[in-house]
Amino acid sequence: MRIYKDIPNKHVLNRSVVSIGSFDGMHLGHQKIINFLKTSSEDGGESVLITFHSTPQHFFLKENFKGYLSSKNEKISLIREMGVDNLCIINFDISIKNLSADLFLKKIIKAFSPRLFVVGYDHSFGKNREGDLSFLNKNKKKYSFNTVEISEVINVNAKISSSKIRASLESRNLKEARIALGRFYSLRGTVIKGRGLGKKIGFPTANMAIVEDKLVPGSGVYFVEAVIGTRKFKGMCNIGFNPTVKSNNELSVEVHFFNLRKDLYNKEIVINFIDFIRKERKFKDIKSLKEQLVADKNKCLEYSLYNV
Repeated sequence: MRIYKDIPNKHVLNRSVVSIGSFDGMHLGHQKIINFLKTSSEDGGESVLITFHSTPQHFFLKENFKGYLSSKNEKISLIREMGVDNLCIINFDISIKNLSADLFLKKIIKAFSPRLFVVGYDHSFGKNREGDLSFLNKNKKKYSFNTVEISEVINVNAKISSSKIRASLESRNLKEARIALGRFYSLRGTVIKGRGLGKKIGFPTANMAIVEDKLVPGSGVYFVEAVIGTRKFKGMCNIGFNPTVKSNNELSVEVHFFNLRKDLYNKEIVINFIDFIRKERKFKDIKSLKEQLVADKNKCLEYSLYNV
């Protein structure tokens, strides 16, 4: 797969098949578009996916943006796995915001000479979102291309979207998010030194510094599977503020592994979120906390026995 940091300012392809979008999360709706893109390219011409990172959502929401569903590297990897020939990753900034749909289209025509645009059911591009399906249809005779609109993917009577997946993760509905994504939601991070309290009460944890600008699920305890190198380990993850033992408002992500007792400092690990166990709460003392952690672990092991 060839990767471009922007739309090339020169002619590079003929009769390509093009799709445009943020593709944050690479959920089932995105996969449907890419599958059609790839299949269409087999009739002649290479597939081209034009995406954004940072995204329009990040640009407009600024500090209120809660995080990506897929990091830049994760998105590239997932798109490559689906067999796309060419990927353009555009940094959405003020110049892109103010670029008219007409000029945006002309850049695409110049670089890729598309014979077909594959369009998501609600997608538009260009200043003021002018570049919708109607806009493309008005220009297809002028530039000799066709258009195909891909319908939405429905899950439990609702269309799948990145915004709905974010809401599912924030409300700790992992099943809904997993179905929409087609995989477990994950976070990648580096293990850093913590306070060591977990070790003192028999539940040592790997404290994570999240290395990607991704959405962190709602606070609470989760059953997780961690990937360290080529190996996988089951465990439970606490996301929150540890109100029983801490008084500050610093969010932490900590993982206790059931079958791993080695030093993980500075190691990079990936956490796959499998099931939500309970919300975070403050306990009256350390003894009560430990008793609850034992119950949490047993619940995770029971889930692991029958579901994973």
